[in-house]
Amino acid sequence: MSGFTYDAIAKIYDLLLFPLEKFGIEKLRRRFVPMIEGYTLDLAVGTGNNIKYYPESSKVVLIDASSKMLKIAEEKAKNKRKT
Repeated sequence: MSGFTYDAIAKIYDLLLFPLEKFGIEKLRRRFVPMIEGYTLDLAVGTGNNIKYYPESSKVVLIDASSKMLKIAEEKAKNKRKT
């Protein structure tokens, strides 16, 4: 796709990914993401769908090429800290 950026779909990305999340990816996230320990680099974090599964003791750096996707991930991280 010429000129395509994830910034263009950031607001609807979670909606687009919803079927994949519910029928497979979420199960894998629940199983494997809690296993991380210590310092972790989450490359291509997207909108941060792993965030709710990180152990409280983990230290995670989030990186994504899309500033709009990363902004959504940052909000998810802030909301997790509040709970």
